[in-house]
Amino acid sequence: MKTKFILFTAFVSLLCACSEDSPSEPKDTFDANVVCPAEGTNAYGEPNRGSFTDERDGQVYKYTTIGNQVWMAENLKFDAPYSLCYAREENFCETFGRFYTLYVNGEYYALIDQVLADTICPAGWHVPSLDEWKMLVENMGGGRKCWA
Repeated sequence: MKTKFILFTAFVSLLCACSEDSPSEPKDTFDANVVCPAEGTNAYGEPNRGSFTDERDGQVYKYTTIGNQVWMAENLKFDAPYSLCYAREENFCETFGRFYTLYVNGEYYALIDQVLADTICPAGWHVPSLDEWKMLVENMGGGRKCWA
């Protein structure tokens, strides 16, 4: 009897532990293959857009549509002056992209000097403005959902 109870409890536990993944909530939003898969729709149910090549260094990036905006689906990896990799380890750049600073030659540029910031972007792209970031948050369901 004790064995049957243990088996029954284990079976019920397995049933309760399994759940269907929500298609609107990607498991890994840092993985470009999840956010912007090769075919079909992106992680937010929008048609997938494709990829482009940065002419400066040959790096290929995926891009996608969220709401009515087009966004890069990967972190930028362009080796611009004053940029660096996480923990100053070059091997992290391939996975996570680069960090960019507005601190040049010992002084900060006006926050944000959009012209300076846009020099890190490939042709036809720009660093999002505050209004564009706000629109992205709205398109993803608002602040509470976006930051959860």
